[in-house]
Amino acid sequence: MWHNHKDILERFKAGDSYAYEKLYRLYREDAFRFCNYILKDKSESENIIHDVFLKIWIKRSYVNPDLNFKSYLLTIVKNHVVDYYKEERKNRFLKEKFREIASEHMRINNEYKEERIEKIKEEIGNLSERKKEIFTLNYEEGLSYKEISNQLNISFNTVKNHLVISKQIIREKLILA
Repeated sequence: MWHNHKDILERFKAGDSYAYEKLYRLYREDAFRFCNYILKDKSESENIIHDVFLKIWIKRSYVNPDLNFKSYLLTIVKNHVVDYYKEERKNRFLKEKFREIASEHMRINNEYKEERIEKIKEEIGNLSERKKEIFTLNYEEGLSYKEISNQLNISFNTVKNHLVISKQIIREKLILA
């Protein structure tokens, strides 16, 4: 059918899919070995080889049948590997930047939380002794309204009112801060 290598390349350049298959079968293994020798990753090498052959098919009009097709192919493979490494380096850089930003955000967020906690403690300290005592029993010791009323020998509603007022005072002070 084809008399020589140049004939295959001319038919390929003209859009003959059988010539493309012939070139693929002739050069795929060499291109894969070359790519995998550089990358040391069979899966990624397969992906690059498929991309390269697709690119060559799309840009077949640029193929010069008089030149060495294998050199042309391996040059394109090498360029794809270089692009792959550039993309990988960029992705690692972006991941590292993201980690730095996330870490800084966490640090700032933790500082903000610590400041808020300190401000809340300060405002609890500014409450009247009775409100402070009820607030502490409820929030720090985890006692229920009923347990607090029994322990302090005051009514349930008094405990509730003190806590509502205490929370309101703290909330207002935090909003104004």
